[in-house]
Amino acid sequence: MVAAATNYSESFFIASWQSKQANMTTVPDKQREKRRMWRLAGRYSSVGIELAAAITFGTLIGAWLDDHFDSTPWGIGFGLVVGIGAAIKTLRRVISRAKDDGLI
Repeated sequence: MVAAATNYSESFFIASWQSKQANMTTVPDKQREKRRMWRLAGRYSSVGIELAAAITFGTLIGAWLDDHFDSTPWGIGFGLVVGIGAAIKTLRRVISRAKDDGLI
C-alpha cells in the first residue's frame, strides 16, 4: 500500500508511478492480442484460395481423364466431385480450428 503524499509533487510522482505500473501490465497484453489477431488473419485468409484450388484441380484432373480415356463427361464429373469433397474437408478443418481458437 502506498503511503499518503505530503505535498503536490509527491502525489504527482506517486500517481505517475501507479500509472506506469498499470501501463506495464496492459501493453504486453495489447501486443500479445495484436500478435494473436495477425496469426489468426494469416491462418484464415487462405481459406478461399484453398477452396477454389481444390475444386479447380479436381476439375482439371477430371478433364485430363476425359481426354486420356475418351470418357466425356464422366471424368469432369468425377473430378468435380473429388474437388468438392476436398473443399468440404478443408472447411471442416477450418471450422475445427476456429472452434479451438474460440472464434465459434
